[in-house]
Amino acid sequence: EIFAGGTFQFRGALLTDTGPVSMADNGIQLVLVDGPYGYQVPLAGGTLAVIKDENFPGADRVEFMDGYLVFNRPGNGVYFLSPLYAVTPVDGLLFATAESSPDRLVGHVVNHGNLWLGGTGSMEIWYNAGGADFPFARLDGGVLETGLAAAQSWAKGGEAVFWLGQDARGAGTVWMAQGYQPKRISTHAIEHAIQGYKGIADALGWTEQREGHLFYWLTFPTGNATWVYDANTELWHERAYRDRNTNALGRHRANCHTFVFGRHLVGDYLDGRVYELDLNVYTDDGNELPAILQAP
Repeated sequence: EIFAGGTFQFRGALLTDTGPVSMADNGIQLVLVDGPYGYQVPLAGGTLAVIKDENFPGADRVEFMDGYLVFNRPGNGVYFLSPLYAVTPVDGLLFATAESSPDRLVGHVVNHGNLWLGGTGSMEIWYNAGGADFPFARLDGGVLETGLAAAQSWAKGGEAVFWLGQDARGAGTVWMAQGYQPKRISTHAIEHAIQGYKGIADALGWTEQREGHLFYWLTFPTGNATWVYDANTELWHERAYRDRNTNALGRHRANCHTFVFGRHLVGDYLDGRVYELDLNVYTDDGNELPAILQAP
């Protein structure tokens, strides 16, 4: 746990040491998932503890919606819920399946009070219908013919939701939805770059607001590249880090982002340090920060 002055307190260690972590809280407890395991820690302070429940199979993502923590069940089309404003005990019958297409559930996000379920080739939108046996139901007409290529590419910002898409015809387009209508925002040039990477399933996405501009960051660890979309100008640019030893340009060092204490904080993918993104600092941790303008 990091505090406003930059000090921190150790809360516990995970059982894994690679890959992204998803977090959500219900106002009482913070929950983390890393794929095979889940963890919980009281927001009021305490020690991180592994979720030990025979009905908890692990999860790649966790979201909060209407009092429930929503998890995916890795490897299939199922998602399941926690008890209301609690983590355990997990009800083995409190689950549902995205059934419009027989594809695997890649990841989910809660947006404007709806649950978006992204499969490998399709997407479904669910809402809280207050059902007696299971509270959520699929929205009428809430099926999109585009899927999700990377579970952690979901990002929300500016009344919109963003993701890296795929379907039965191909992968590597970037989408944005305001309301329920998806809009392709990647250009042919951006798609040419993305589709040239050896893998895109590990892509990481988040949004950052600066001086009225909403930026959607999309980092490709395997592709060693970071692309950023400005939702206000509808233009793309690339952000990079220059290795001080080789002068080679690669992906930006930021691996994750949060805005807290009035600061944009990012985690370094190489050594785990936390940095502040500051427009008034013109170096990368003391290293020269070049700005490169390239003609067509």
